[in-house]
Amino acid sequence: MATFNLTKNAFALLGTSARANRAQLEDAYHDALLEAEDHNAEAVLNRAQQSLISPRDRLESELGYFIVAKPATAKTIIASLKNGSAAISEVSLAGLDLINLSAHLCGVGSPQQQFKHASQLIEAYDALEFNEVADALNALRSVSGFGPVAAAQVRSALNRLRVVHARAALDAILANHDGVEHLAALAEELSSAGTARRAFLESLLQVYEARIAPDLGHAATKVRDSLAAVNTNPENDHLVTALAADLRAWDKLAQPLQNADRARGIDEHHSRELFGEIRQVCLSFANERGLYSQALAISEIAAQVFSELPDAADKLEEDIEALSDLSSEKAKAELLAPLGNAVSDAEGRHSATCAGLRKAGFSANAPSPVREVHGAFASLIRMSNDVELNGMGASLVRNLGIELCNESNDNHAAMAIVTGLLKHRPSLPVDVIKALEGDCKTLQRNIDFNAMTDAMKLGQLDEADRLAEGMLEGADTETRGILLGVRSAIVERKKARKRKLIGWGVFAAIILFIIIANDNSNSGASYDTSASTNYDQAVTTEAEDAAAVQDEQSQEAAGADPVGAGEAAAADVSQAETPPEPDQTYRTVSLSELRYCKRQKARLEVVQNEQMSNPQIDRFNSAIEDYNSRCGSFRYRQTDMDAVDMEVANDQATIRAEAQDIIGSEQ
Repeated sequence: MATFNLTKNAFALLGTSARANRAQLEDAYHDALLEAEDHNAEAVLNRAQQSLISPRDRLESELGYFIVAKPATAKTIIASLKNGSAAISEVSLAGLDLINLSAHLCGVGSPQQQFKHASQLIEAYDALEFNEVADALNALRSVSGFGPVAAAQVRSALNRLRVVHARAALDAILANHDGVEHLAALAEELSSAGTARRAFLESLLQVYEARIAPDLGHAATKVRDSLAAVNTNPENDHLVTALAADLRAWDKLAQPLQNADRARGIDEHHSRELFGEIRQVCLSFANERGLYSQALAISEIAAQVFSELPDAADKLEEDIEALSDLSSEKAKAELLAPLGNAVSDAEGRHSATCAGLRKAGFSANAPSPVREVHGAFASLIRMSNDVELNGMGASLVRNLGIELCNESNDNHAAMAIVTGLLKHRPSLPVDVIKALEGDCKTLQRNIDFNAMTDAMKLGQLDEADRLAEGMLEGADTETRGILLGVRSAIVERKKARKRKLIGWGVFAAIILFIIIANDNSNSGASYDTSASTNYDQAVTTEAEDAAAVQDEQSQEAAGADPVGAGEAAAADVSQAETPPEPDQTYRTVSLSELRYCKRQKARLEVVQNEQMSNPQIDRFNSAIEDYNSRCGSFRYRQTDMDAVDMEVANDQATIRAEAQDIIGSEQ
């Protein structure tokens, strides 16, 4: 049955117009009764006549009929409607007359025709003017003799009629398969619609909410049941898929209400309640159970479903970003775990690791534990298309090379790791490749330097000169100057007599010192890990910790109390020099030991070019040999180096005065 039917209007039943006075209504009643064929007609016609006499009922009938159209036009339209014809020209109708006819036609014809008339009804409301309706009604009353109607009464009656029209329009809209989507689109118009259109859309959505409430409640129950199932068994992907389907089915029904409340600037209350329950499960998954990927999957679905809720959308955006990071990190950690375990095993077996790398390089043919590290890294590269993840894995292996270089002083083993990793360039990020290339240059420099030093010790001056020449390429300005000095010293060495000044020893010590200094600050022999990922080890920090422990042990051995140790440290900073123990390579020196090496080097440089007697040359050569044995190779803290450099720069006069004591008198 049609929600709004013009043929059931009291005026249409009596076959008269809205202009009829009381006498005409009486005549119309008797004429209609004579023409009636239904035995129930008398009761129906009697009620129609009485409703047109009752003030309130008459007002409802007047507004629900034709108050502007000519009586003949209205009679023709009613006749066509009674005959079941929907092919009526509405050209002559406007305002409330057109709205009433459109509301009637919402229940006539195919779903497409009904939808067309519903759209026409909404457009007609957009043009409706209340004052025009009130004026037309009172003009009609002046003819019928029933007296004028107050504006407040007209407005109340129109509000009630608008709800009836909304029911008719809703029936027509929902008769189409995409009716809910169309209704959702209409809801978005609330914020921009004119007064009359907005009022009608509000009524339309209120009617929809009341009608859809049972279905919406049933859909919400299905969502909650699915959510409970996922909460019980979150690893089951099928349950998550079922939850997504139930959520989307619920959302389709709730969409018009969500859009309407968003246009009003509020969160739709059904959606807000359900969103809270879903988000609580996601938070529990993430914070209490570590199920980041499951929480992320549900949150992404919820972000689509609750996008019309401003507050919910903001929270979900933050949740998704955090969960994406957590899920990604967890997945990466799981993929990196085998490689991390293999690297840890190799770190605990330095001798075997170095031997394996020297024998077969970083390859699948290397003995254990290198073979396991290479296998885990190669497996990661095969499984992952993520360059960043590959870079993390490469950094884990690179850290092993850092440790072998720093702790075992094995540049060749470290070089094997670096060159092995660089074979995977296409799979690695640019920053990791650059770090590895820098390592390669530094390690090669260290290898060449050690070879040059060995050659000089063995008297193989030509070989030492060749290596020094090779290191000149790519050397920085300071190192280049020193290497040139070494080559000059080698030339002099070749020409010198047996007891000639062997000043090249000073240069050799200086070279090693400067190279190590550069390495500690610029990704050298100790490897700078600044470009590494969070999985890298802070090598320089471990060296500092080891040195600090060594200092504590030294103080404890000396019986120093905590207060006394602090006072001694203060004195050490100001002046103390402690010669390092000889032949202790690559250990981290204390501040006082570093001060001795720097100041002694400066003193030797002052006197090396002076004219010396043979006894002075002997004493100078002895000082050089002692210096090389104590300060030939070491590591240091950068803060200590900065402090000592400043002291040496500010104390040149004292250093020059002390330098003469090294060689003594000419006898």
